[in-house]
Amino acid sequence: MTATGSSSTKTNTAPRELLSDLSDHVFSHFAAPRAGTAQRHLSTPNRIRECREFADLVTNLLSDQAGFYLARFLSGFGIYGHGVLLGLVLGIPWLIVASECLWIMRRDEHYKGLAFSWMKALAILFGTGAASGTLMEFGLFTVWPEFIRLAGLYLFYPFFLEVFAFLAEVTLIVLYWVSWSKLAGTWAHVAIGIGVALGSNISGFLITSVNVFMQYPMLGASVVNGQLQVDTVRAFLNEASVITCTHALLGGWLYAFGLVMALYAYRLLRRMGSEQMNWAAFKLASLAFAIPIPFIAFLGDQQGKLLAKYTPATLAALEGAYETIPSGFPNLLAYGDWNTPIRGLIEYPIDFRHPLLYLQWYSKIGLAVVMGLIALFIALKVIRGKTISRTWLSLAILDAFLAIVVNILGWYIKEVGRQPWVIYGLVKVSDILSPTFAITPAVVAAVSGMLALAVVGISYTVYMIVYKE
Repeated sequence: MTATGSSSTKTNTAPRELLSDLSDHVFSHFAAPRAGTAQRHLSTPNRIRECREFADLVTNLLSDQAGFYLARFLSGFGIYGHGVLLGLVLGIPWLIVASECLWIMRRDEHYKGLAFSWMKALAILFGTGAASGTLMEFGLFTVWPEFIRLAGLYLFYPFFLEVFAFLAEVTLIVLYWVSWSKLAGTWAHVAIGIGVALGSNISGFLITSVNVFMQYPMLGASVVNGQLQVDTVRAFLNEASVITCTHALLGGWLYAFGLVMALYAYRLLRRMGSEQMNWAAFKLASLAFAIPIPFIAFLGDQQGKLLAKYTPATLAALEGAYETIPSGFPNLLAYGDWNTPIRGLIEYPIDFRHPLLYLQWYSKIGLAVVMGLIALFIALKVIRGKTISRTWLSLAILDAFLAIVVNILGWYIKEVGRQPWVIYGLVKVSDILSPTFAITPAVVAAVSGMLALAVVGISYTVYMIVYKE
């Protein structure tokens, strides 16, 4: 199945024209006067006038670019607000399923209470997440209308399929809730819970596959005679989508499990509620938190190999390689060969260069290692049945915070590493910005609404877990 369409987009050329004018003025100010001293002394009034024009051009350029960067900031802010809720919806259903399974097998009423409490938290998170997703789509229509056109031509299929996953998730969440009084504690009810978890994760996989296409369009798209042709199956089901989407989903699980672990660690530190229930929840969440970490590390390594294979400029940026690295350990990790060179950023067009991205990359790696070690030690203590001191409970809270930071840094690095492209190497971000973009009340309301929904969803979850059990 192939979708085709024109690859040309409406480009905002004002910044480029201003840059051209600026370069002409810079040349006239700094190069032309050197032709002779007479000209330097005789053209003072003209020089003053030209300096004023130069200042006006700089002001106009900054004003034009400010709108562009503000649009990117607002979009990123809204997407992160929605992503915070999405991560919780990906992970908490699995905790509900695990808790109900333990209730069935052990007949421990504490797990019944946990499953019911987490179900209520999931319901409010799902509602606020769905609402924030609607506001995010409104923002895409308002700020990036050309992206919607591209989505209609090339990205329609995963979005269309995601609607069915979303509807299945909605139906099963309602069914899980209303059947609690009659089916709770049975394997049939567990099967409904597994359906909820699968629905949310399939939905997340399909949405993330669109981002994978934006990162690696060369796996399923090509430009033929000025037309962008997309092989839909290859574009969204390939090695990059399997590796990257699975990595993203596990990252969402980690964030959700970490938040639950931290909240129950806090309850234990403050001696709130039933101590036995708190310990049951903390042990379950801490084990769930530790299990995905080695898989995430492996998939992260595979993503590095994808960068080396398809987007080597991004790999060079992550390694901070302005000049070519002929050999070394990074070469071995990226290519499986110590002596395969990593081409430096200086060898790529300036659009592909991100010379400071390695600072965030290595910060993420360092924090992820610390997070993994803390999680490993806590999980070993839980498995061996050893006493978990207040210090380790405090470290569990820190570990959850590190999981959030690492998650955010991962998405930040992915998106910044793709800039200035919305579809890598094919369509630039500046080409899809609405020419009439402005900070209108509707835009402010959409962004504020997403922030408010994210705060409400997280706050309600914290309240339900910490204070209402």
